[in-house]
Amino acid sequence: MLVRVVRGKKPALPYKTFLSIFYIMLSLRHKITAPLLIALVLFFTHSCNNGLNGLLELQRVMIPVTTQTEFENALLVDGAVIGIMNDIELSKTFTISGNKTITITPFEQDVKLIRGLTPTDDALFTVDNSAIIFGDKRCKKTLFLEGTSTITEALVTIKNNAHCIMNDGVVFRGNNANGNFGGAVRVISGSCFEMKGGRIAGNSANAGGGVYVVNGTFTMTGGIITGNKASSGGGVFIGSGNFTLSGNARIIGNDTVTFSTEGGGVNVSNGTFTMNGGEISSNSTLARGGGVSIYNSTFTMNGGLIINNFAAESGGGVYVDSSGSIDGSGLSGIWGNNPDQIYPNNIPYSYLFINHFYLPKPFLDLP
Repeated sequence: MLVRVVRGKKPALPYKTFLSIFYIMLSLRHKITAPLLIALVLFFTHSCNNGLNGLLELQRVMIPVTTQTEFENALLVDGAVIGIMNDIELSKTFTISGNKTITITPFEQDVKLIRGLTPTDDALFTVDNSAIIFGDKRCKKTLFLEGTSTITEALVTIKNNAHCIMNDGVVFRGNNANGNFGGAVRVISGSCFEMKGGRIAGNSANAGGGVYVVNGTFTMTGGIITGNKASSGGGVFIGSGNFTLSGNARIIGNDTVTFSTEGGGVNVSNGTFTMNGGEISSNSTLARGGGVSIYNSTFTMNGGLIINNFAAESGGGVYVDSSGSIDGSGLSGIWGNNPDQIYPNNIPYSYLFINHFYLPKPFLDLP
């Protein structure tokens, strides 16, 4: 059964009344006869035109699913909002293409999409020149996208100018992309990943334990990336791409796992990183750049915090190689890292750490 719901003007009747009617329809979905279905459609159409002032319109499709087959069929419907009603173990991988827009959200309780014995050389979801949205801000329940330790690909791959949005109430966790790139999310070939909320946790990969971006864009305004591991970029790896961190987004408690690589929290190589807010904290590396490592890249820090990170060699807060650069008005937000804050001193001017603040050298030279 398909029900389309969009926001519009303030309804003449309480929204919960119509939501209750929808639940009744859902519970009777196997018993509704054609005449009754026609009557219900006419009722909603009449209400839309006369009472709801556009709240209910035929523009978005809500499809409740309980099985893998129902889920697979729903993915074929452009504009579908797929309501997951119970835990579903997925035994295959899925490709969303053809310039579709799909939303996947829990319906009325916390639910899991569990990666089962899927092919090992494909992401669980591949979004190709389409858009996918995980979570709906109107739903207060949680959708878990559960990975496995025996796979070699990400949970979600976004490619060919595709777009992915992750909202609050969504968790990508427990996926091990053995020897590959992007434990949870891989963004390539001109695509964009927006993380507005949710959690990416406990994933691992060769590079980008949480998120891997090459020739793409990653914008993180909320949510948390935590407990991920990789040889390079424990939380996030950016290569020939752009990363913007702002709002209350947090990258915490990630690490790299070999002695020769860098970037416990974030590793940027041949890309740009702009930090306008958020927090990078408690990340660690066995080499350089506990919080952030910058290679042949530009790091602009206008706000936020980089604190309590650790590097076994240097650059506890930020490591910048000889071809990289760091600047911005928010560098005073780098403090409490071990063994140092910014390394080496090839930044625009030298800083001295005093009571959690960096002071430009010209001020320190005053008599």
